[in-house]
Amino acid sequence: NFADIKQLQLKDYKVNFNGRLKADLINNKADFYGEFKTFDIKGSVRLSLQDTLIKYYITSKDIKTITPFMDFLNTKVKIPPTVSNWIYKYITAKRYKIEQFYGEFDYKTLDFFPNKIFLLAKVYQAQVKFHKKIESVNVEEIGIKLSRNSLFFDLKKPYFYDKELSNSTVFIYNLFTKGSGIVVTLQTKSALDKKIQEILKAYDIN
Repeated sequence: NFADIKQLQLKDYKVNFNGRLKADLINNKADFYGEFKTFDIKGSVRLSLQDTLIKYYITSKDIKTITPFMDFLNTKVKIPPTVSNWIYKYITAKRYKIEQFYGEFDYKTLDFFPNKIFLLAKVYQAQVKFHKKIESVNVEEIGIKLSRNSLFFDLKKPYFYDKELSNSTVFIYNLFTKGSGIVVTLQTKSALDKKIQEILKAYDIN
């Protein structure tokens, strides 16, 4: 059976859908292809339902801000504050784009299977605040990968003042589970001048 859905709203999760639904009522299966909108994020979505398990596949259009969505997500999924800060407070940008986003969700048990979530995204014209005591690092592009409960940030052409911090990365492990932590790697070929020492002194290195 097929049905065209003009608007489907999940009020508890503030998501709106429209598209086409294909249902197999005998085997309790359904597939949905269409578009979605949640806060300032719009894009294409495919949902696959088997019993109580929903699998989702998402890509987005250009996104100007993820702050409202992340603020709401923090009320549903308790992400540690330090990790949450790195996702959308320490890193701000003029444009975001989700290239691939896959995951599974059991709407009966509310289990979201963190180890199965996979994400590829890009962030453009970003500013990264590595420490509150120092200036932000300007980054032309950041590649983001979420896989196996770990989040990776690959910085393209990062500059601290006029100093290039090539091969610098941020890695967050155990993103959705206990024992989360962050590894920040800063690399530069610059001389050890006053600007570079700002970074060291912020971490109490003299």
